[in-house]
Parts: sequence; C-alpha cells; structure tokens
Amino acid sequence: MSDKSLRIALVGAGTLLGKALSDELAVSAFASADIRLLDDDEDAQGKLAAVDDEITLIQQIDADSFDGCDFAFFACDPAITKKYLRQA
Repeated sequence: MSDKSLRIALVGAGTLLGKALSDELAVSAFASADIRLLDDDEDAQGKLAAVDDEITLIQQIDADSFDGCDFAFFACDPAITKKYLRQA
C-alpha cells in the first residue's frame, strides 16, 4: 500500500482540466498522496472517478473539505477559486 502522508484537495475534479490534473498527479511525485476530489458543480458531485487505480467519489465542497490538506489545486472557474481560496 502506498504512503498516504500527504493530503491534496483537487477542486474542480469534475472538469476536463480536473481529470487531466488528477491523471498527472497519479504519475507524479504526489502519486502516493491522499487526493480528495472536490467540486462545486452539483452534476459532478457523487460521480465515481479513478485516481491511480483507486475509485473514489467526487465530493461536494464543505467547511471541512480542506482540513488536513497540505496542498490544494484549483482546476475550476476563477469564481469558484475565489470563493474557496481562503478555506484552502
């Protein structure tokens, strides 16, 4: 099992850019990190996504979404980035 010592929040996981970023993270130095897939778009929430051969759900962003995260990547609309940047 991989080391999950780092936690990463990926906001906009339901977008094409978010999917591409997720794929790149899976083969990068962050491959062993615990990646939280987040999205503000209701259509993306609850969808299954693969991160490095592991299936996970895209979650709605809430007050606790960034707790314990070491990094946050935003692959979303600039307005959503502005909305959640302080929390991250």
